[in-house]
Amino acid sequence: MVFPTLFFIAYGMGGCYVIKMYKNRRVESTQRRLYRVDRKAVCFIKFIFDAYDGIAVVETIEPQAACIALHIAPGCEAEVECLLADLRREYLIESM
Repeated sequence: MVFPTLFFIAYGMGGCYVIKMYKNRRVESTQRRLYRVDRKAVCFIKFIFDAYDGIAVVETIEPQAACIALHIAPGCEAEVECLLADLRREYLIESM
């Protein structure tokens, strides 16, 4: 029998995390990457990643400095990099 893989968001003291579950046990956790982005683009970037359901969660670390964290789901790193490369054509996105 094959059990579905579920992703859910957990909020804790260190921020939010996307955790992959299989048969109700923790298997993998997300990668956290920090970026400095164009301040006007923070909301747009968040909506774009929300539209790509489950590949990453955007967390605003420092609103004034436009620093965000991407919590990338396991196995979705390539999709996130492709999406960031496309967004970099329109907006400033720098790794921190």
